[in-house]
Amino acid sequence: MPIWTQRTRSSLRRLLAIAAGTGVVIGGVLLLRSATSPSSSATEATSRNAVAADSHAARDPRSADRGAATPPTGLPDSRVAPAVAREAALEYSKGRFNAFFDEKLFLASAVGDGRLSIKALKDQLLDIEELKALPRDVHVLTGKPAAVVERMAMIDTLEAMSEVDAGALDALVEIGAKPLETGLAMQTKRAVAAEKYDIFVALARKNWELAKHTFLDLRNPALMDLLKPALIGGLVDSGLSRAEAVRTVDALAIPPAPQNG
Repeated sequence: MPIWTQRTRSSLRRLLAIAAGTGVVIGGVLLLRSATSPSSSATEATSRNAVAADSHAARDPRSADRGAATPPTGLPDSRVAPAVAREAALEYSKGRFNAFFDEKLFLASAVGDGRLSIKALKDQLLDIEELKALPRDVHVLTGKPAAVVERMAMIDTLEAMSEVDAGALDALVEIGAKPLETGLAMQTKRAVAAEKYDIFVALARKNWELAKHTFLDLRNPALMDLLKPALIGGLVDSGLSRAEAVRTVDALAIPPAPQNG
């Protein structure tokens, strides 16, 4: 199945997370894209968050049980200007909704032309200074500030690049595993939480073992609780029934939250 058809449903979901007093994220969910997708999102509500987690299946270039396949060609991490890589990611993100857009050809051409690399995207996503600069009154997702839209496009592009280079998954792991900074403004917390949510959906969709170990290594009970529905959504995308996905994620041993005093 072409990547553009696989990825359309997942574009419905963007998480809006809010941190409470201690600086730990415990927020909720917000849909970012319009409901013109081929199928609607499923919503799982709890007293602390609600997450739309209906998505699509995608291939995992790391999995050995997928059968024999052509070895990945790999994507060179040549030195690419950050602004150029960001523009290529935006172009990819917009084009993938077009049935006539050849995603694999576009990505291969962008890499070959020196306009795109995994490192150029990863380095920008690891740096959240532009999210710290968001105005206090900005609506992070519904308002679609440029920085948020562009960074979401870079996450989408890394996931697509993982089709031919597992190093893109390593980049997503590094970004998703980065600890949350303390003292962040509310709008920054929301943007960072939304990025982590999308990253864990992608990881669970592509490689469950990798997603599971990255998730357990977070060692942040409140954040892990928030991200559990992301793992469920990714597993559903990969072909599990929702009931199976919920059982799989619920079986993970999440450490208890520390008690005050």
